Amino acid sequence: MLAFTRLSLAAAVLAPALSSHAVKILVQVGPENSVTFSPSNISANVGDTVTFQFLAKNHSVTQTTFAEPCSSPLFGGINSGFQPVSPDSTATPQFSFTVNNASTPLFFFSAQTAVVNECNTGMVFSINQDPNSAESFAAFQANAKADIRPAAKVNKEGRRVHARDFAKLVGK
Repeated sequence: MLAFTRLSLAAAVLAPALSSHAVKILVQVGPENSVTFSPSNISANVGDTVTFQFLAKNHSVTQTTFAEPCSSPLFGGINSGFQPVSPDSTATPQFSFTVNNASTPLFFFSAQTAVVNECNTGMVFSINQDPNSAESFAAFQANAKADIRPAAKVNKEGRRVHARDFAKLVGK
């Protein structure tokens, strides 16, 4: 029991020290009226806060998968929703989240498709990808530019189902 108390006390003393190393990372969305994230790829540690600053147009930060970057949002993933910014706006909408797992890469896209499918133009973003792996940012962006499949649907259980398979679920 005494060892447990010492361990708990040590953890309580160390916790504030560890959290003080967390950093805030700023990512601009649509700088200079572009269809980009800047930077488009970052490294982050557990506890770091990633803040997206929406500078122009109407973009989103929507979590997805490496293999299907433009298909649909990752069920239960991070999603800012659309953040419209008019040309004469003085406000700068922001969206933030705290990184809680630094060992798994996170992949995102802008879900805007009103004028152009922004994801297919390469408007994607990643956190903690390994540039030397098969799932590098460059490969993710190439997947996005090549992704011409129809958007996935979500079934009653909340699972992603591609439109090509959806007819099987509804019996058509």
